Amino acid sequence: ARAAAEAVAVEYGDPWEPPIYTIDAAVAAGSFFDGTRGDERTSWSRTGAALGITTAHDLEAGRDIDEAFAEEGLTVVSGEFRVGGQEHFYLEPMTCLAEPTDDGGISVLSSTQGVDKTHKTVARLLNLPAAKVVSKVRRMGG
Repeated sequence: ARAAAEAVAVEYGDPWEPPIYTIDAAVAAGSFFDGTRGDERTSWSRTGAALGITTAHDLEAGRDIDEAFAEEGLTVVSGEFRVGGQEHFYLEPMTCLAEPTDDGGISVLSSTQGVDKTHKTVARLLNLPAAKVVSKVRRMGG
């Protein structure tokens, strides 16, 4: 093994690509995994697709989003926030979909490893009993 290791010669191409340190720079350079591209960086997703494994978040198609947001009495909250850590950039993009339920509660589909914490926090923030909150998450690693 030592002789084999000594026989290895590594040559690096020039010029080096500049390192990417921020999410904005990664997006600008197209250096990220979105689960939908079929290029060489995500070639395993083609294999996954062949096996029936989806890597992108799928939502049911419904009515036109602009029509839904224009509905009278609806409050739409949107914005942007940033966190410094990138260790969960791929795992917890901090997105959620909250929908009112017919019984006066709410159903929350979120990208989190803390489903129980999400459930309790939503109930507390909306002043709802825990039984009126349904917290769901897609299966993920972690």
